[in-house]
Amino acid sequence: ETSPSLPGGNNRKMVEMAKEVIFLADHTKFGKEFPWRVATMKEVHVVVTDRKPDGIFLKLAEKYDTTIIFPRGTL
Repeated sequence: ETSPSLPGGNNRKMVEMAKEVIFLADHTKFGKEFPWRVATMKEVHVVVTDRKPDGIFLKLAEKYDTTIIFPRGTL
């Protein structure tokens, strides 16, 4: 759990209260670990990115019925 006093804490609270969560990130962010988590794939409804993600990310998106939007495509 993230405290509001930690980086991402306020964002985490917004995710918990949101009806829809849209995640925006460039392709370099996929598959990396960060010191805090704002949302899990289960909580994300739409991902907008600059390239089609690969591997495990696509499987997770399919598992949780997450829409992925990228140039020249939508999954």
